[in-house]
Amino acid sequence: MKYVMGLDPGFASFGVVLLQLDKSSEIPVHMDVIRTTKSNKKLKTLSTDDNFRRTQILVEELSKLLMAHEVVAIGAEAMSFTRNASSSAKLGMSWGVIASLAFRWDLPVFQCSPQELKLRVAGSKQASKQAVADAMRRRYPDVDFDDLLKKLPFGEHEHAWDALASVVACLGTEPVRMIRRMM
Repeated sequence: MKYVMGLDPGFASFGVVLLQLDKSSEIPVHMDVIRTTKSNKKLKTLSTDDNFRRTQILVEELSKLLMAHEVVAIGAEAMSFTRNASSSAKLGMSWGVIASLAFRWDLPVFQCSPQELKLRVAGSKQASKQAVADAMRRRYPDVDFDDLLKKLPFGEHEHAWDALASVVACLGTEPVRMIRRMM
């Protein structure tokens, strides 16, 4: 089976979805959030060392999925402007992970902005997180999302929903249509 990986890049919470793909349909088969946490301040860990450790966690977890599944493309929510330099740096590191893995596995990466994602999947650029989740449930009525999301704490669901929405928003791109024609 071939899969498209959907990503909601973040540093503390990184949404990941695998969408099983065939010529005419797709189905979500994996939804997760990779969580990384800061080191304990009492350990006197330099923030750069800690950021490197957290980046390695993302690389390892995403690599496990790439090794276990035949992923043919990545759909991700594009970088948006953050409120401060620290957040921007961490988001940049998350995107560095994506770029590195895409290069290593020779995968195309498709992006859409948060507003474009909301418009494509929920019909409005100002759609709420709940509206996006509801749109995904309507799109895939036969998928047991409760089962897919059961291991995630409730506050983490939004990252998995955003990862699913990002890959769904990228399904209409010409390169993904070409991938499907070649299946």
